[in-house]
Amino acid sequence: MAHGRLPMFSNEITLLRYSSGCSQRFLDVLCSCTQPEYTTWQYAPPKGRSLSNNSMSATGIAVLADALGINKGLIWLNLDGAEVEDVGIYRLTVAIKKNSTLQNLSLEDCYIDYNGGFAVANAVTGNVSLKTLNLNNNAVQDAGATAFGAALSQNSVLEALHLAFNEIQGTGGMALLEGLTRNKSLTLLDLGFNNIGDEGATAIASALERNTTLKNLCLMSNHITDTAACPLADVLLRNCTLVYLRLADNKIGIKGAMAFAAALKLNATLQELHLQDNHIPDLGTHAFADIPSHNGTLRILNLIGNDVSEATVIAFAKERQEGKNTRLDVRYSSAAGVPR
Repeated sequence: MAHGRLPMFSNEITLLRYSSGCSQRFLDVLCSCTQPEYTTWQYAPPKGRSLSNNSMSATGIAVLADALGINKGLIWLNLDGAEVEDVGIYRLTVAIKKNSTLQNLSLEDCYIDYNGGFAVANAVTGNVSLKTLNLNNNAVQDAGATAFGAALSQNSVLEALHLAFNEIQGTGGMALLEGLTRNKSLTLLDLGFNNIGDEGATAIASALERNTTLKNLCLMSNHITDTAACPLADVLLRNCTLVYLRLADNKIGIKGAMAFAAALKLNATLQELHLQDNHIPDLGTHAFADIPSHNGTLRILNLIGNDVSEATVIAFAKERQEGKNTRLDVRYSSAAGVPR
């Protein structure tokens, strides 16, 4: 990409990609962006600048962190794939505490361990601008999740937190309980592909009893069984906020499926429920057959990878014809022999 003078546009910072590494040119530009009139660069949407998939030296990270500490215009920073290591994370978190304009930070696949996770969580606690934080595919583990639980108790700005693929187990899931209970800003929490199990999922269900802001919850592939599925389903009877619930690739069976089916007949908020690849037998999936005539809100019910008999599919079709929810997209198992 050419490094000549970039065009300026009023009040808009858009994507600026440097695929060949963190050039000094970029760092000089970032350091100079201390006034709004010098921060409007347009290259391509979405908004922000990306250093994705770059190998950055310790010196580069240090300069970037120092620049971020004084920058007053950058709103989106993507460091996905950069091996920032512990020292780099500490420098960045110090800068995040000082920065008051950055809104979106992505640190996916950056080799961040529990020490780095603790540092990032600590920075989030005092930050006043960050709305989206992506830490997918790191290793913050239970210690990092515990730190984020504490951070969420005090933070009132963060709206989306991505912690998928982070080796978080039950203790970490439980630690998020207090944070979710007190937090009033988070609308999306992604804990997919961890191992929080029934212990962590039950704690999150308890938090949803009092949480009034979370709309999107992903707990897919977390070794959740009926033991936690039932409390998660039960909370849908009282929670009036949750819109998207993803529980794919767990170990939910007949009891959990029946609990969700019963809850959906009374819930008027949830729009998507993903239960694919849970190996639910037909007796469990059949419990959802009359949902179209009872629930006018649900838009997607994903049962792919479960046992859905032809009789259950026919029952779904009949209910959709006669029921009030004609927009419900029921996604069946391929074993049913019926198009999705």
